[in-house]
Amino acid sequence: MIMDKKWLVLGAFLLIIGLAKAQQPRNGGMRLNPDERAKRTVEMLDKELQLNQTQKDSIYQFSLAEAKEQQTLFQSGRDESNRRASFEKMRTLREKSQQKIKGVLNDEQVKKYDTLLKERQNRMGGRRGGRNA
Repeated sequence: MIMDKKWLVLGAFLLIIGLAKAQQPRNGGMRLNPDERAKRTVEMLDKELQLNQTQKDSIYQFSLAEAKEQQTLFQSGRDESNRRASFEKMRTLREKSQQKIKGVLNDEQVKKYDTLLKERQNRMGGRRGGRNA
């Protein structure tokens, strides 16, 4: 009987730890700040598109500006009445940033970038579809 209670307590403890872990952001428990997000974007695109230094610098500036604006919009979008408008502004901001990035890429890089965007859209679409199902 005492052994059963120990197992029950242990199981409850493990369940609580599992739920707490599930609530943490996936990037080590911390959200990336705008500078880190911009650097990560440049690193990812450099890996896929083999950017030159001028392209890296330009894309960093575009991404940093976008990340700062998104951070502001996200914070203002916490209010339920502003959420839809904030997400629409974020979408528009992302599209403008993507166009600026395309402006510093050569033709071959633009093709690869478009493919990356489509793959990302498919992954995100699948993720959204999974939540609503």
